[in-house]
Amino acid sequence: MSLPKPKHTWNFNEISGRTAADPVGGATIAVDSESFVAGKVGNALRFNPKDGARLATTTLPELPPPWTAAFWVKREADSDGATLFSSSEYALKLEQWENTHEVGFTQFGQGDKAFGYRAPIGEWVHLALVGTAAETRLYVNGRRQATLPSPVKLGLRWLGSSGGYVEVASMILDEVKIFDEALTDAQVPELLNEAAKIEISEGGAPVGPNGVDWGTIPLDGKGTTKTITVANRGDDPLRVERIALEDGTVFSCSPPSLPQELARGASLTFQVTFTPDSTGARSTSVQVFSNAAGSPHTFTVSGRADWQAEGDLEVTESGRLIPSGSDYDFGTVTVGSRAARTFTVTNRGRYAWQLAHMGTSATSAFSMKSDSWPKLLSPGASATFTLACAPTTLAREGIMATFFYGTPGIAIHGDPNAPGHRAFTLRVSVTIR
Repeated sequence: MSLPKPKHTWNFNEISGRTAADPVGGATIAVDSESFVAGKVGNALRFNPKDGARLATTTLPELPPPWTAAFWVKREADSDGATLFSSSEYALKLEQWENTHEVGFTQFGQGDKAFGYRAPIGEWVHLALVGTAAETRLYVNGRRQATLPSPVKLGLRWLGSSGGYVEVASMILDEVKIFDEALTDAQVPELLNEAAKIEISEGGAPVGPNGVDWGTIPLDGKGTTKTITVANRGDDPLRVERIALEDGTVFSCSPPSLPQELARGASLTFQVTFTPDSTGARSTSVQVFSNAAGSPHTFTVSGRADWQAEGDLEVTESGRLIPSGSDYDFGTVTVGSRAARTFTVTNRGRYAWQLAHMGTSATSAFSMKSDSWPKLLSPGASATFTLACAPTTLAREGIMATFFYGTPGIAIHGDPNAPGHRAFTLRVSVTIR
């Protein structure tokens, strides 16, 4: 069941100043002091007879039944009497006179009515009062709490006091909506869900309790970026104030220009980059500050860095796979002649490798030559090296042929035990005649 359009709406999302805008009905509220504080959704207006707003006025006339007044409120202290809305003749009370602390209403000179319900101190509660020609109903967090068989007009001349000077409330008021219709039992619960609603997603999927995970990426100094989307899934405008990263050591955030106001269905994006500086798991949190309920919305970003897997590099000769550390029979070579074997190195992994030094153990018969190494070997790319034998004496020789490779950005100096370094070795034997 859809809700009707409200006649007036005060979200109190102002940061400073002494006025509160009504974007629906244009009825600005004038406040006697700057008293905007963090609210249930974005900011709110704080009333207090000592250090908050005491006088909040409009030029609106009384609204006869049918009407609905709905709002979030946090009561801060007990009062002899505390008013929500009033005119010179009527008042809706957060605390009915005298010291009942119960929600009610008053027709001045006629009498006070109370619903038998006390709003908690220090907790947000959603209240809706509905007036008809026959009764007045109270709803608490979307459920009907009580009904009084007495009609009353809705006074809107003053907020937070009776007549602008007595029964000043100790409360924080937020997300006020006034309707010139009597909402039903089915419609009132929808009021709790129609405000600005934030959705945070990555890769088209909402960010869940586990946050955004980069998985394992190589320690190559480059980093990997993910794009985060913030969307408004509610009816009211979503105002994104700022985006903050808890720890910027290995995660960095590139937010858009803020603040931004998003209409229903609109979205913005920002990027988070994971650039690990060591192996192992890392995580931090991202906070999105907005006027949506529950702000700031926090989610975890996490990832792990590791040196690349040795098996990502494949070496073949004449189509035959040659594992590192294996024995290779070069065959027979005649003294005074030269024979060569070409080996192909292919990157079968997801990340680039840096091919570096190569060489053989001390021998005069063998040589090892590359196709312009050092070189960067991208995923799916191949490179070659040639192992040649040109014996000058009759003998049976055996050598160790080796090339070194590693993670790009790491200085590869020929030590296979150094971090990020790898070595491909081949025990080569040849028969010389």
